[in-house]
Amino acid sequence: LGKRYQMRGALGLAEAREMLQRRIPSLLILDVRLGDEDGLELLSEFRRMSGAPVLLITGYGSEAVAARALSLRADGYLRKPLGIDRLRTTVDTLLAEGPRPEHLAERARAYIDRIAVEPVTSGELAERLGVKGVHLLTAFRDRYGRTPMQHLRRVRLERAQELLRTTALSVSEIASQVGFR
Repeated sequence: LGKRYQMRGALGLAEAREMLQRRIPSLLILDVRLGDEDGLELLSEFRRMSGAPVLLITGYGSEAVAARALSLRADGYLRKPLGIDRLRTTVDTLLAEGPRPEHLAERARAYIDRIAVEPVTSGELAERLGVKGVHLLTAFRDRYGRTPMQHLRRVRLERAQELLRTTALSVSEIASQVGFR
């Protein structure tokens, strides 16, 4: 897959969580077992931050595992051993479908709420979320009636209002703390 796609790998949950904090992938390929750890735990966490497709791979295929994966909204499920052609076809299909727009908007809003104090442009935001800017703008506007950058400004203003009410900080100190430069 590395010849066709930019890939990053993790050997355990801690490393995977750290990678996901830095960048949300366009597709997450996840093994049910990560050493002695449960990959489905990471799937659950990932679904709270992203609507990107998730392909679950397991050598421990059972109906219970498959049912749990589906309840956590896995988009694909492959049992080991599997051939590279089947894996490549599944990955191509999932990437062509991409995240559902409502998930993208929710993921973007959660990300904006989390990083509101960081300086970020709309292009950087789309890149961090692993989508094209036009897709992000359309999905966000359709879901929330405003652009991602308008939402970012609103979050910053709400935080500034709260600090003005509850602290003795100056306006310039508050502006700096909430992300206005």
